[in-house]
Formats: sequence, structure tokens, C-alpha cells
Amino acid sequence: MCGRYTLKTDRRALEKQFRLPELPDFLPRYNLGPTQDGLIIRPGDRPGQKTVAWLRWGLVPAWTRADSDLPLLINARAETAASRPAFRDAWRHRRCLVLADGFYEWTRVGRARIPHHFTVRHGEPFAMAGLWERFDVPDGDATIESFAILTTSANEVVAPHHDRMPAILDPALHDDWVNPLVHDTEVLRRMLGPFPAIEMAARRVDVRVNDIRNDDPECLASPGSSTHANQDRDAPGQLGLDFR
Repeated sequence: MCGRYTLKTDRRALEKQFRLPELPDFLPRYNLGPTQDGLIIRPGDRPGQKTVAWLRWGLVPAWTRADSDLPLLINARAETAASRPAFRDAWRHRRCLVLADGFYEWTRVGRARIPHHFTVRHGEPFAMAGLWERFDVPDGDATIESFAILTTSANEVVAPHHDRMPAILDPALHDDWVNPLVHDTEVLRRMLGPFPAIEMAARRVDVRVNDIRNDDPECLASPGSSTHANQDRDAPGQLGLDFR
């Protein structure tokens, strides 16, 4: 499962690590949630070209009816996405990299939800496997581009908190994952196993992150050290979106 993540890495570092064209300035994200825009990498028009875009997190299938509520498909299971109607076309034709430098999971202790922040290799940015889709609104001139994050079984670091985790890709597989010429489902699925636990770390953070309206460095503060700690306890109506 992945219902909240961070992307606070400097754009220059992202350009260097992912071999990207110059990125526009953007505000760091400490609590990025569903329906908000996330930064993805997808193929360009020329072979080997990469493009970046900010898309809505929560995939909207192309066949969605205009008069229905837009679905909130934030995650897709790596084991079944290739055959699910909502994801199978994107699996074949529209795979992407979702950039992040951490993600959150929660452990429930009694009535409290205890947040933890998970990172890779001392906090460096990484790419989660994603699927993106384009929805043309009927009887209008609007287009919604959106994405979902693929999930896989949890490794030993994440398992105490949740049985699923985002499918974090080995950097050596980034180009293969977004290559539109790769169609073999089993080849693609083999890219999506749990990331090595030895290369990950988890740290308990302040409950300020439980409210999706909070998006600042104090979301990553040690428990109770936030200057807003007293007002950000798990009060009714302050938990935001969980999406487990």
C-alpha cells in the first residue's frame, strides 16, 4: 500500500540522478496525497527520450463516464494489474516512474495511528513503478492525466506496519520499465518485487502527518517534537485520507 509520500529532493539532484532535462522549480512535498499532483517520468516522442509531468494521483480509466464520480485508484497490485480492466491498457502502453524520496505507513496502537516514514539509501530519491492514463472529458475540451502506483508484498522493514509496499524499482530497470516496446507481462512483473530490506530504513514521525492538510518539514519531526504537536493529535476529523 502507498497512500502518502514525500518529494523534497532538490530539482538539480533529481535531474542528475534520473538524467532528466531541466526541471522547473517546485515546492518540496512533505505529505503528498491522493488527488494531488505527483512528478512522473514517461517516454517522449523519440526513442530513448524522457519527459516529465505533474499528474493527478488517482488513475482515471479512459472509459470513465463523465457523469460519474472520478474513481480514486491510487494503487494497483503488481500481481494483477495486467489483467484488471482499469489498468491493463496502461500496463501495456503507459508505464511511468513516480519520483519520491520516502513514503509513509501507519501502525495502529489502540485507537491511535502511529506514522512511520520509509526511505532508501540514506534518503536518496527513488522511482516507484507507476501506470498513467489520459481521460478526455466527453462533451468538453478538458483532459485529465492521472497515475497509480504499483504495489508489491512488503519486505522485512515494511511488514511490521503493512503487508504491501510500493514497487520501488532498481535503477538498472528504470529504462526497461518505461520502454513501450517491452510487453511481456512476466518480464514486467519480475521487475516489481519487494525492494531489498537491507537498503531501507524506517523512522517514526510526528502525527502531524496524519492530517493531509499539513505539508511542511514538521511532518518528519520526531514524535512529539513538532511545535504543533498538541493541536495535531489524532482528533476526529483530523486524520485526512488513509486509503489502506
